[in-house]
Amino acid sequence: MGYSICKDKKSFRIIYEKWVDSKPTKRHVKQAEWKNLGFSLSHTLEQARAIAISLNADLKISNLEERRNRLELRRQKDNLEKCAYLPDIYVLQFEKDIVDGKDLRIDHWESAKKVIRIVNLKTTDWYFLSHKFYSHFEKLGYSIDYSNRIRRLL
Repeated sequence: MGYSICKDKKSFRIIYEKWVDSKPTKRHVKQAEWKNLGFSLSHTLEQARAIAISLNADLKISNLEERRNRLELRRQKDNLEKCAYLPDIYVLQFEKDIVDGKDLRIDHWESAKKVIRIVNLKTTDWYFLSHKFYSHFEKLGYSIDYSNRIRRLL
């Protein structure tokens, strides 16, 4: 996604590419929109490419922030879900002792919490009914390595 500059007969063209439903869609940016983006007809091809690079960097930063915000909202939503087998007292203690104290990625712990909520088994049944965890990992399409990392947390 972003802006690209193509050489034209007279000067250059600006093309904006955006991915929609895993397919690229391209459109030519009209000259009326150029001023809003920082382009003008007096720019050389190299200057226009430099402006496009800076615009693409800004787009990338805004997309990363947007993605980070969506992930944070999803985490907050997941944390609001209550589960009888995941009491807040134990979760906070585990996060304080294990997750914060070690080089453990927080997304592994978030995935483990999600699986515990979905499978919804007593902790005493986890060993004997471990096939339910693995069938859920398979439904989610987790790799064997990732599944084992999550399983170690359980």
